[in-house]
Amino acid sequence: SGGLDGETYTDHTCLMGNPLFSDHVGDMCFNPAKNYQIVMTGESRPGKGNWYDQDRVETYDMSVNGKKWDGRLTGIAEYDKLNQGNSKDNRIVLKLETGTSSDLYVGFNRAVGINADNKQASNQVTIVEMGGNGRAYSQSMLKATLWPGETYKVPNWQGRGEELVLSVEGVTTNVSPWNAQVKVVVGDGGVVATPNPTKQPTKQPTNFPTKQPTNFPTK
Repeated sequence: SGGLDGETYTDHTCLMGNPLFSDHVGDMCFNPAKNYQIVMTGESRPGKGNWYDQDRVETYDMSVNGKKWDGRLTGIAEYDKLNQGNSKDNRIVLKLETGTSSDLYVGFNRAVGINADNKQASNQVTIVEMGGNGRAYSQSMLKATLWPGETYKVPNWQGRGEELVLSVEGVTTNVSPWNAQVKVVVGDGGVVATPNPTKQPTKQPTNFPTKQPTNFPTK
């Protein structure tokens, strides 16, 4: 997997970037794009009973889901803790459907357990680009690593002239499993602008009409 510098094996957020310079040492996991591929391809996939369940990945497609998405991501290293506490709706991968075969994959790079020897972007949200619609063989490339409060922006999302903004709203560490809160907004987020209120009517006239004539007309 390629890194932020565009080189082939410099994504050290995952095992496929060869950060440990060996296949047989250390505890590291795959990146979100490769985890998506594991779930969605292979014999009897997508489905349950493989490494990870299909319902733990989600696809955001603006044409289907509208201009806004928000949810929680759990690191793959704490997959076995899902369904504890309020984590039943947490996802391990969020796919951002671009409308082409090359899409973006978002995950929370929790550095613990089977990912304890991670070398880059520990406990950060990572964004990875990969082709093949996430199902076929393709080189993956790390695009961003985000702390809470940081954003990743893509102009002209799906060729519709609006900017996609992915933001990390926070990371909750006092629960098991940890989770990252992520929000995706395209353009105005689908908010319908309300017209400005009309001005209040002008005040009533302050001058009363003149009194009727007091003299009768002459004969």
